[in-house]
Amino acid sequence: VDYERERAVQGACRALVSAQLIEAAHDLSEGGFAVALAEMCLGGPGWPQVGVDVHASPSNRLDQLLFGEDPGRILIAYPSLHAHEVEAIAAERHCPMTVLGRTGGSRLRITTPQGHELLSVSLEDLHARWSQGFKDAISR
Repeated sequence: VDYERERAVQGACRALVSAQLIEAAHDLSEGGFAVALAEMCLGGPGWPQVGVDVHASPSNRLDQLLFGEDPGRILIAYPSLHAHEVEAIAAERHCPMTVLGRTGGSRLRITTPQGHELLSVSLEDLHARWSQGFKDAISR
């Protein structure tokens, strides 16, 4: 665990929440990047389902990129009109930040910066798998 990085990430996230600049946040500690994105897309009670189109660069293994668990990273969603404020708080807290894409639409889509599709699923299919996955797995 990189304690300095963890302090920076957690401090920046708390500051962003306190300043009411972000709409959602999710850590990558359980299931990694793809799972956190999926859970954010599915919303929750009182929250809408929202698609996302992001770019990700596999540095080594694709499974590590998509499912590697990393408690020192947090995905955040914020209105684009707050981009400068969000970036300023991250920089002030020495928190590394990368803009990955945009929310909207009806799909969870992850592509490489070159446009190669790594994952693409409709929110309807994603929700069906999430809500029926266990039942479907044991009824086979």
